Amino acid sequence: MDEVNPEEQVESTRDKGGALEKNVEFVFQSAGFETQRNVKLAKYEIDVLAKIGDRNIVIECKNYQNSNLVIRNLIHQWNSKNQIIKANKIIIVLAGISIKQSDRELAGKFYIELWNESDITDLFNLSLKPNELREKLLSKISLKPVSIAELYRDEIAGLVIRPLLTGMPEDLESNFNLFNSWLRAFIRTNLQIEGTNKEDRIKHIELFEGTKEKGAFFNLFKIKRTEIEYWDKLAYRLQKDKILDKKVQLKYYGIMQTLHNEFKAQKEYYQEEDKEKQVRKLIRDRLYHSLISDKSVCNFGFIPDKTVEVIPANEGRFIVRLSGINEKQANLVNWILTSEYNLTKQTDTDLRGIHYWLCFSLDESSEKIYRILEEFYGYTKKDNLRDFAL
Repeated sequence: MDEVNPEEQVESTRDKGGALEKNVEFVFQSAGFETQRNVKLAKYEIDVLAKIGDRNIVIECKNYQNSNLVIRNLIHQWNSKNQIIKANKIIIVLAGISIKQSDRELAGKFYIELWNESDITDLFNLSLKPNELREKLLSKISLKPVSIAELYRDEIAGLVIRPLLTGMPEDLESNFNLFNSWLRAFIRTNLQIEGTNKEDRIKHIELFEGTKEKGAFFNLFKIKRTEIEYWDKLAYRLQKDKILDKKVQLKYYGIMQTLHNEFKAQKEYYQEEDKEKQVRKLIRDRLYHSLISDKSVCNFGFIPDKTVEVIPANEGRFIVRLSGINEKQANLVNWILTSEYNLTKQTDTDLRGIHYWLCFSLDESSEKIYRILEEFYGYTKKDNLRDFAL
C-alpha cells in the first residue's frame, strides 16, 4: 500500500477548499450578488463575501475528508466573530462531513446557516436560470430584518465622536449627505430583496429624485439644494404627497425618523454628566470604528508624549503600544494592566524602544487603554480626550 505524502494531502485539501469557494462565489454571482473572495472584514479572513445592496453575507467554506471537525465549535467561533463583523448573515458551507440536526438547531439559534455539498449542487444547477436562482437563494438565506439604525449604528457613532476627538465643529451638511445616502441604499436594498416592477421603480424615482419630463429626471429642487433641504423636502413629500401607497410612504418616513433619532440619541449620550462613562464609550467606539474602517492605527491621549497607540491586529486582537517609556515605567504599566509587556527596539541605540501589550478582544483593549490614561498618564475628568491619529 502506497504511503500518503502529508504535503500532498495538505495541498489536495487546499485545492478542494479553493474549488468550493469558487463554486460558492459562482452561485452568488449568477444570482446577481456582488462578490469577493479571500478578503478581510475587521481583520477577519473571509472566504466569500456576498453583498446585496447594503447587506453583507459572509460565507465560510470548509472542505473536510474526515469527521474530526467539531461543528459546534465552528458555530460558536463564528457567532463570536460576528459580534465584531456584524454581517447580516453567516453561512458555513461544509463538504466531506455530515451535519447533525443538533448542529443545525444550534446554528439556527445564532442565525447561522449550515450548508452541505448537496445544497451547493442544487443551487449550482440553477445557475442558467438566474432569476429562479436569486429567488431560491434569498428564500434559503432568509435575511434577518434589520432597522436602519442597527445597520448604520457604528457609522453614526463615527460621525458623533469625530468632533469630540478633534475639537472641530460638527459638519451637519456632510452628516446629512450620509443620511440621504444611507436612506436610499437601505430602501433600494429592501426593494431588491422584495422585488419590484417597472411601475414601482418609476414611482420611487419620482418620489426620491423628481418627475420625468422630456426624457430626463429633474431634481426635487430647481435651484441648488443643500443636503439638509433635501432631507426636509423628502420628509414633507412622504407625509403629504400621493406617489406611492400611503402606508409605504409613512413607512419610509418612519425609517427617516429612526435614522435621525439614532444620531440624536448617540449625541445625547455623550452630553450626559458621567464623564467616565463618556470616555469609556468614546474609547470603545473609536477602537471599533478603526477596526471596521481598516485604519492601521489610532491614538488616545492629551498631548503627543502622553499617548496610547493602538493597532488593530488579526482575529479581533489589538496591540496597545507605549513609546518613550523606560523599563521601570513599563513595569508600572504591567501592574496597572496585570499583564506583561513585550519590547520592540526602534533602533540599536534606542534602549527604551516601544513597549506593547497584546489584547484579545475589543472590551479588553478598551479597559486597558482607560487604565493607562487614568492610572499611568494621570487622566482626570477635567481633561479633554483627543485622538491625534485623526
